[in-house]
Amino acid sequence: MKTRLLILSISMLLSLSLAACTGLVLPSAPTNTTPPEVIPPSNTPEAPATAVPPTNTPEPTPVPALRQWASGARASSEYSNPDWSAIQATGAPDTAGCADLYTAWASQTSYGVDWIELTYPTPVIPTEINIYESYTPDYVTLVEVLDIQGNYWPVYNATGAALTDCPYVLTIPVANISTYVYGVRVTVDQTNASYWNEIDAVELVGIPDPTGQTIIPPTATAIPFVAGECEGDAIPIDMNTTLQFEVQSGNYPDTCEFYCLWVPENGNQLEIGISNFDVDLDLYVDTNISVLAFEDHGAWESNAYGDGDESVWISPAGGRYYIQVCSYEGLYSPFTLYNVFTP
Repeated sequence: MKTRLLILSISMLLSLSLAACTGLVLPSAPTNTTPPEVIPPSNTPEAPATAVPPTNTPEPTPVPALRQWASGARASSEYSNPDWSAIQATGAPDTAGCADLYTAWASQTSYGVDWIELTYPTPVIPTEINIYESYTPDYVTLVEVLDIQGNYWPVYNATGAALTDCPYVLTIPVANISTYVYGVRVTVDQTNASYWNEIDAVELVGIPDPTGQTIIPPTATAIPFVAGECEGDAIPIDMNTTLQFEVQSGNYPDTCEFYCLWVPENGNQLEIGISNFDVDLDLYVDTNISVLAFEDHGAWESNAYGDGDESVWISPAGGRYYIQVCSYEGLYSPFTLYNVFTP
């Protein structure tokens, strides 16, 4: 019994000695602490932040203004043709200085109310109009623009009064016209003028359609005009022509030449005239050739003394007209015969 207790005591002493030498810590009683949750790594990489597009979108470049000279023209009247005709106001200014020169438009008389209408190749929203007046400015009393729908819009009104500044450019700023225009009509009131208010050119300034889709509407196709027959020995001439002829020297009626002109019915106006001669020529027009041949006068006639231009105006106009040009003193001379028909 003692021997067994002795052995047990020795064993316990050896165990304590061994624990003290090795620093062995005996395990404590287990606890119920829950281990932390381990979250497995994701196989999907984190998406980068999406870039926000800039909000300041640059504005479109403004369309620059277009400056245009007229390509077409017509007028209520003309002093002659082609000199001082409406077509003289097309293109850039070409009249030198201030003078009564044929390179500008002049109305038939210097004491009435007349207008000239210019047209341009590109429709624009108008911003400015410049009217170049080459003689006796400024009796311009009304300026209108013509839009692509055929409407006239007034942009300038004035009473009209003589200016000493000549040549003169009437500059008209245009605002509040939002439709595209392609024409400018200028009215001159020369009732109180001392001489002709002549216009050399008209400039239209404006903003064109950036898309290029605004165009001048085509005019309706007219039925071709076919002239009728002419009587006697009258020489047929076409409407809206300028031709060179001559009268021979001698006694009446050998010093007279006859011409025949047809124009469409219901026309607005017909001008017939002669120019560029150096003797006294007279002009007679009638619908009956017999009146001209035997009575030496017509329903319309211009027989002023001297070598100045002669012209007659017929309104309304339509049908056949006979034209007689005579040398008053029986002298030879070349001359220009012209006619302008306005539908």
